[in-house]
Amino acid sequence: MVKLGIIGLGTLGTTHAENIIYNAPNAELIAVCARRQEVLDEFNAKHNIKYSYNNFDEMLKNDELDAVLIVTSVNSHFPLVMKAIDADLHVFVEKPLALTTEEAISAQEASERNPGKILMTGYMRRFDPSYAEAKQKIDAGLIGKPIMFRGYSLDHDSGVESAPERGENNGAWYSEMIVHDIDLARWLLGTEAEDIRTIGGCYKHKEFEKYNDIDNACTLMKFKNNLMAMFYTGRTAPHGSHIETEIVGTEGILRISPVPRKDRINIYNKDGVLSECMDDYISRFGEAFKIEIQEFINCIEEGRKPEMTAYDSRMVCETANKAYEAYVCGELVKM
Repeated sequence: MVKLGIIGLGTLGTTHAENIIYNAPNAELIAVCARRQEVLDEFNAKHNIKYSYNNFDEMLKNDELDAVLIVTSVNSHFPLVMKAIDADLHVFVEKPLALTTEEAISAQEASERNPGKILMTGYMRRFDPSYAEAKQKIDAGLIGKPIMFRGYSLDHDSGVESAPERGENNGAWYSEMIVHDIDLARWLLGTEAEDIRTIGGCYKHKEFEKYNDIDNACTLMKFKNNLMAMFYTGRTAPHGSHIETEIVGTEGILRISPVPRKDRINIYNKDGVLSECMDDYISRFGEAFKIEIQEFINCIEEGRKPEMTAYDSRMVCETANKAYEAYVCGELVKM
C-alpha cells in the first residue's frame, strides 16, 4: 500500500485527493497540508485524514510517507519539489514543473541524482483515453508520418475578472496554459521545437496587460525534421472549455474533440440543432486525472519510471517560456 500526502486542496488538489481516496485501491492518503486551517477542517469533515498540517516541512518529517503530491501555485512548485526530493520521497507535481527554465533544469538534475525516486509532472491529457488511443494510432502509422500539430486550448469566458492577479503567483496565464499543447506536440511529433514566433494581445480583457499577459495568442513553431506546430491559446471562448487537437500526417489526418461536446445529446429548437459544451477542464478530463494518479501510484509500487521523464517536464517548461519570450519581444526566438 503506497502512502501519500498532498499539499494544496483547491479544486484540482481536492480532485487528486479524492481520486486517491475513492479510486486507488493500492494507495492511502494519510496526510494533507494547506495554509488555511479552515480548508483542512472542511476537507477532514468529509474524509477524516490521519495527519493534517499547515506546514509542508512538518509533513515531510512524517516517516510513514512514500510520496507527496504538490498541487499549489506555480511559483511554489520548484521549492516544494526540491524539499520533497531532499526528503527522499517520490514526487508528483502539477504542471508546469517550475516557473522558470533555470528552476526546471535544477529540479531535473536533482531528480536524476536520486534515480530510485520518481518525479512526475501532471500533464493529464496524455492519460485521456482519446489522446492515448491517438498516440497508438500515430505510432502504428495510421496517418503516415506526422508533419503538423495543431492545438486549441480555450478557456470559457467566465471568472476572468479575478484572474489577472493570479499572474503574481503563477506567471503568465499564457505560459501556464500552452504547456499542455507543447507537451502533446513533443509527445505526438516525437521531437523538439527549434524556432518559435508568438503573436497575440488583450483583445477583450485589457486588465491582463498589467501583467504583460494575453487573452488570445497564436504561436507557430518549427520542430526538428522540418515539422510544424500551431497553438491557439485563449480565454474568451463563449461556448465553454474548448480543447481540440489535430495531427496531420502524410497519409491522413487525426482529430481529437473537434467539437467540445458535453454529451451525445442534441437539442432541437427554434435556434436550430444545439449541443452543450464542456464547462471546464475538470469535466473534460475527469477520467484522465484518475488514470494519471493511478499510474503514479503503480510506478511507485512496481519500481518503474513513468513515460514522461523529468527531462520532458523541463523541456516543456523551457519551450513554453521561449514562446512567451517570443510574444514579449515580438520576434522569432530560437531554442
